[in-house]
Order: sequence, then structure tokens, then C-alpha cells
Amino acid sequence: MMDEMMEKKTQIKELLIGVLVVLLIGAGLVVIMSMVLGRSPVGDGAEGKTYKTVDGKGLTLWIYKPGNWRANDRRPCVVWFFGGAWKVGTPEQFVAQSKDLAKRGMVAVTVEYRVNSRHGSTPIESTMDARSAMRWVKSHADELGVDSARIAVGGGSSGGQLALACEILTGTNDPLDATSVSPKPAALILFNPVVNMDIPKIRNQVSDDKFKQLLEISPHQQLEKALPPTIIFHGSDDAIIPIGSVVDFITKAKSLGSENIAFHQYSGRGHEFYYGPGSRKDYKNTLEKTVRFLESIGWLLE
Repeated sequence: MMDEMMEKKTQIKELLIGVLVVLLIGAGLVVIMSMVLGRSPVGDGAEGKTYKTVDGKGLTLWIYKPGNWRANDRRPCVVWFFGGAWKVGTPEQFVAQSKDLAKRGMVAVTVEYRVNSRHGSTPIESTMDARSAMRWVKSHADELGVDSARIAVGGGSSGGQLALACEILTGTNDPLDATSVSPKPAALILFNPVVNMDIPKIRNQVSDDKFKQLLEISPHQQLEKALPPTIIFHGSDDAIIPIGSVVDFITKAKSLGSENIAFHQYSGRGHEFYYGPGSRKDYKNTLEKTVRFLESIGWLLE
């Protein structure tokens, strides 16, 4: 009797192991097939496209389309850059916004770019990649069903710097880019953006030489012309990016003729208050304001 019980336990154990192996193989195949087919492995329907190749490895952007999308559409579009101090982060940060805006008729794109933890890169390379991604989207607007004159760029934290770099900078281009295509957006959507590299969290962590290099891609120092329609969200208690730096940036932008800047301050909120655990209320609020902003410039129907 004891031997029979032991044998049954062994059989059950072997069966469970077999099922686990099948599941793991299946999951692996899903990821592999997703990569081959250019589909998101998380199953959200996004389409992956390689927008540039660096050192033999492709950088991908993920495209979210409305359910009734057609190839001959000419829809407004938003391109998102995640935050993470140019060191960490993934395109998943703005997936929720991308899906919600796609439901409202936009094409949304989240971008993978080089970060220090995975590529040994600096903010300079990240900036080059952002400008490359915008050029790719503009160059492929027809096949994306996008109106090339209605492409916004958005980002959070360091991703905000990358978004502004597409609009403000005249240099810092990948040598292989087709620079005849402008990376400039027609609108900006910014969440707690790094608008000035001259803030304590950055200045105190780099050498003088590196700081000088960073000032060359710093939006505040490089801003010389009026901005396109812009919306900015920022927490009053942001301990990483002082809200004063954003206020100063807006003041300078308006002095240069920027007529449409919507600035929303969130009292008592810290960095990336709209993202992460407990942020659902703030997420919905910032999304609603983003939608109203896009309606105000005629990109979405009220």
C-alpha cells in the first residue's frame, strides 16, 4: 500500500512538471513569435517597428492604433518618451495613455531609446535616438495612417527633456539620420519634465565637463523660439525636478512668443504623481486635461 501511494505521488509530480514545461515552452514561443511578427509580447496588440539599428541591435517603437484604423487615414498622432534619468525605464510607461488616446481616434507610439543601464549610453545618445524616432514617424506617416502635420511628442521627467529636444535643438543628431526630415512636433505633452539641466539632482552628480555637455541639450538654455501648443503637468512637491525650473522655463517661452502653454500644478504631489500605485485619480485627471487640450487645438472632436 505504501509503495502504491509513493508511486502515485511520483506520477502526479511528473505530471505537474510536464505541464509546467509545456506552459514555459508555450510562453517562450509566444515571446519569440511576438518578436518575429513585430507584435507586443504582453498581448496588447501594439505593433513593433525597428526605427534604427545601433551596434547591430535594433531600437523598437510600439504603435497603438484605433480599432477602426485604416491605412488611408490621416489621424493625429502622439509619440511618447519614458522617464528614468536616461539610465533606466521602458516604453511601457505610457502604454495606458497610448491605449486611451487610441480609443479616442489617435495613433500613439511609445519609443525604446538607449539608456545607460542597458546600453552604457549618456543623455546625448538618448537625445539622438528621440530625434531619430520622430524622423522615422514623420517619414512613415502615410503607412501609419497619420497626418504628418499633427504629430505631438510627449514624455515624463527625462522623457520630457527628450520631447523638448525634438522641438528645440538644432544639432545633436545621429550621423546616419536623414536630417532633411525635421523632428519638430506640432504640439507638446509634458509630465514633470526636465526643462533645465541646471538643477541640483543633475549638477551635483556630474563633472564640470559633463555638465557643459548636458547644457548643450538642456531645453531652457537652448530655447530661442516660441513653442508649439504645449501642456505641462507638475507636482508642487516634486523633490527631483523643482517646479520653479518649470515656471522659469514657461516665463522664458512666453517672452519668446509662445501663446499656448497650459500649465497644471498639482498641490502636494511629488515626482511622477500620475504614474504608479495610488495614482489612478491623478492619471484620469491628467488624461482628461490632455484630451481637452487636444480638442482645443482641433485634433480630437469634442
